[in-house]
Amino acid sequence: MTIDLLSKFQYAEFHDHHEYIYLKLRSENDPGRGVGGLSPEARMAFFDVVYFYQSFAEISIFGIADEEIFVSILHYRILRVWEAVAPFVEKERELRGGDATYLALFEELAARAAALPRTVISDRIAKSRRRRGYR
Repeated sequence: MTIDLLSKFQYAEFHDHHEYIYLKLRSENDPGRGVGGLSPEARMAFFDVVYFYQSFAEISIFGIADEEIFVSILHYRILRVWEAVAPFVEKERELRGGDATYLALFEELAARAAALPRTVISDRIAKSRRRRGYR
């Protein structure tokens, strides 16, 4: 399942959507209109990218996959995307009558990514090298 999700990284469209989220979403769309008020281009990028991370959140928080592996790999991207979409998600929750569950798993994933030490990748590499006898 994790491999299937990560396979999205081989598609230029996914990377284009990613860039759109953190470079243009807020400047081209009003967070005060929520997710439902996004332009068609923004909606496509939002659903492609945000639900990608929501899927990772689902499989990690429910213990289906090792959270540390992909959160450490996707750390920076998770944080940037959540930062860009949070105002839209918060407004959407309000528009849905205070539905705090809307994208709550992605929000939790971002919080866990923020709490992860920045050295987790270099620590893993060092541990792997020691285990294999590399210097």
